[in-house]
Amino acid sequence: MLNKLKLLSLHKYDYDKAVSGIRVWYDLKIGDEQFKTGYYKAFQKKEDMGDMENELRDHFAEGKLFIKAPTIEPGKYPVVLSPHATGIFAHESFGHKSEADWMIGDETMKAEWVIGKKVANEKVSIVDVGDDPCTSGYCPIDDEGNISEKTYLIKNGILTGRLHNEATAELLEEAVTGNARAINFEYEPIVRMTNTYFEAGDLSFDELIKPIKKGYFIFIPASP
Repeated sequence: MLNKLKLLSLHKYDYDKAVSGIRVWYDLKIGDEQFKTGYYKAFQKKEDMGDMENELRDHFAEGKLFIKAPTIEPGKYPVVLSPHATGIFAHESFGHKSEADWMIGDETMKAEWVIGKKVANEKVSIVDVGDDPCTSGYCPIDDEGNISEKTYLIKNGILTGRLHNEATAELLEEAVTGNARAINFEYEPIVRMTNTYFEAGDLSFDELIKPIKKGYFIFIPASP
């Protein structure tokens, strides 16, 4: 801890971030066929707003194509996820399990998520990074004063790390990762993700889908 305090004393960290945005949710219907969708966009600067009116019109036109889309047949299929869908999967299905405060006092969880355990295909690497200013999880210094760093949660299919604040790191005898976050000064910092995502592979989209005879592409649009 002393070394970190010394490091912080040598540097001045000053950052401010405000994000604005718009969300529009709507239902499209033709007869008994219905499709629910929505448009959303976030931006930090006014000049980043773009032409949202025409973007919304394009989104609406695209949504109409799905009103009478065929229903997916039940079964097991290969699935390819769009980048945004992959990010949601990393966040919801794995990222929350990596927040170490959920493990405290839970021996079953500790036994299930042992560092060094193979948990995915060898091509899978998931990281958490807080120092990218172009993302919503930008947090270069956490709310305990620890500097953000790139934390591998899975590397080449192996469970490699967890997300910590100072308390969970001490209890589990692991390194602090700079993931202590609080809503505001009235709340105690707890362990939460910053930007959690799969590292890119080496295949193009066409190469990825080429061997698939029948499967599904799960597409979730990112902010335009």
